[in-house]
Amino acid sequence: MKKCTILTALILSIFLLSIQVQAKWWIFGQNQDEITLSYLYINNISFDEGGEEITLYRQYLEEGNIMIKGKASIKKGGIGSVQISIDGKESWKKAELSKDGAFVLKFKPEIEKAYEIYVKILTTSGKSNDFEETRKIVTVSNQDIRAAVSEVLNKLTESYMSKNAIGFMDFISDDFAGDFTLLDRAVRKDFSLFDNIDLRFVLTTIASDSKGGVYAAITYNRFLIGARDGQTYSDKGMTEFSFIPEGRGLKVKSMKNPLIFGLSDAANIGTGTVLGSDEPIISVDSRGNINLKPLSQTAGDSDDSGIGGDSGDVNGIPTPENLYISDGTKHHYIDLEFDWTGTWDELMLYEVIVEEAFSENGPWTEVDLRPGDNFIRITTDAIAQQAAILYYRVRLTRDGKTGAPSNVATWDNN
Repeated sequence: MKKCTILTALILSIFLLSIQVQAKWWIFGQNQDEITLSYLYINNISFDEGGEEITLYRQYLEEGNIMIKGKASIKKGGIGSVQISIDGKESWKKAELSKDGAFVLKFKPEIEKAYEIYVKILTTSGKSNDFEETRKIVTVSNQDIRAAVSEVLNKLTESYMSKNAIGFMDFISDDFAGDFTLLDRAVRKDFSLFDNIDLRFVLTTIASDSKGGVYAAITYNRFLIGARDGQTYSDKGMTEFSFIPEGRGLKVKSMKNPLIFGLSDAANIGTGTVLGSDEPIISVDSRGNINLKPLSQTAGDSDDSGIGGDSGDVNGIPTPENLYISDGTKHHYIDLEFDWTGTWDELMLYEVIVEEAFSENGPWTEVDLRPGDNFIRITTDAIAQQAAILYYRVRLTRDGKTGAPSNVATWDNN
């Protein structure tokens, strides 16, 4: 009886030790890095667009297929398999998986049939992503909305190439995700930096959601001349737009990087990035310099080689940098704009003095004083009446103290 008791105790000890080891393994597993997705697309439309329901259009299906592609990774371990359900988890299909975690699954859909899609990613240790969060209801429609999307993109492109800011903004929603006013300013700045813009695009994918939102992926080719350096720049790539019904048609709700419009403030205009090739694209740094570099290198672009005002503060007042004329109608008005690296609240603490002269070295006459803003539209007697070369500079002022003047911007009023 005693031997039996000892044996029972020994077995119980081994069992408890086994539980502890398993528990420690479970805790270790929970501390592993989470599975991350670099990207996840349905026919070039990001999974993070469109809500739960997406409508694809048959004429934009490549070889008639729905294609789900993505790229997963985990810092500790590897991706073992990717399984995709198209019937609400009733069954699972194994996606093609590469060593770098990229995966793809293609299937031919029936028109107007709803497919409930989930993407399950498993690591080599058996860990899974929260695939419930990947749920999408996808339907393929016979409807042709190419005309509506093409009309908006064509009008935007025509207005951009002809430097018609008002016509361009007519096709931008008041609820534009990247801020309507910032886009307006960025586009006008583009116009001052680019000459002879030639932009061409091809629609590759169109999709919509249950709320009437429409998503379009395009490929583009672009050529332009830098207004400052006279150099020719060209690039090509793929990007995305989203549209919402507004008025009698569609208007742009958001644009992704790489941008084809509003490059001068890409960080605030673009909502997300389309991942693809990393070929050099045209970008604009904070001083208005045009660059040609891979998309991965454009984030936070802050090249300081451009023209700017005097460095440092005077009387504790910042000096406006890179003053330029972004738009103008001869004998009517001009738009002045300068770089500001602080916040809008900080700029609003100052007033802006605008000074005008008939010579680059003065004498200078104060022609405007207004609350802090780095975009100033002015009308003066000289603009309205004098056929001459006009010169402008700006200063910031606060509490009776005035800072150093910016660089000089020139306007040919002849």
